[in-house]
Amino acid sequence: MRDTVRDPAYVRRKALAMDLERRFPDHFIPRYPMVMFHPEISYADALRRGAEREGILSELDAQRTRGEVDLDRAQALIAERLTG
Repeated sequence: MRDTVRDPAYVRRKALAMDLERRFPDHFIPRYPMVMFHPEISYADALRRGAEREGILSELDAQRTRGEVDLDRAQALIAERLTG
């Protein structure tokens, strides 16, 4: 675990997750808060949703341009994969 939290890719995705949670609070809830603070979400559903969010984070991280995340692309991915 120690090595994971020091991995630059992990740190970038964690910061991005926090930013997306702040920008899209009704749709982008990271896995830990889903499990700990949303009793209406089952653990199995939190795992499934968490995997969807990890996919979005990985895709956005891989497509960074000059270190910046395309927030329009983020919004499109969230609308496409996490709403409805």
